[in-house]
Amino acid sequence: MKRNADEQAIEMMFEFEVADGEDLRQVAFNILNIARENLENDGYLEPAVFLVRDQMVSVYRIAFQDEREKALAYGKVVQIAKQQKAQAIITLNDAFVGKPDDDPDSYYPGKLEAEGADEAIVLTVSGPAIPSWCLQLPYKNKADGVEFSELEEAKAQEMGLLPGWASERPQVH
Repeated sequence: MKRNADEQAIEMMFEFEVADGEDLRQVAFNILNIARENLENDGYLEPAVFLVRDQMVSVYRIAFQDEREKALAYGKVVQIAKQQKAQAIITLNDAFVGKPDDDPDSYYPGKLEAEGADEAIVLTVSGPAIPSWCLQLPYKNKADGVEFSELEEAKAQEMGLLPGWASERPQVH
């Protein structure tokens, strides 16, 4: 039986319970540390999404071939998060990252890779009642392994991957 595109784009892998006393920030840093280890061990990182509700986290594999499929897959993530009444979505991607002074108007899909931009593990945290924020861990692949740069943390201005999800006026700061 053939699965439809939505089922192929996002697949729940497993769930885990958040340890007592562990907050969303700690969960995010734990995910980043595991992603770092996976990149070091495997040489690549698969995109993933983590839906946080109460003390449970559902982990989803996400797959896409191009920008259109990517938008559809992340749109489906928002639908699932709303259905499950998730408090937060954590996205995890291996991405090419630009510089702060890059002109956003000159961007096109694939530009950063074509121009040799640095790669980074990019983790974003967002939700309807919380301010969005992002962790970026730049890295370079070297002959003897992966070399990481300094971790960068910033409040996310816009969550373009997750339209209709994060609030512009979070209730919690």
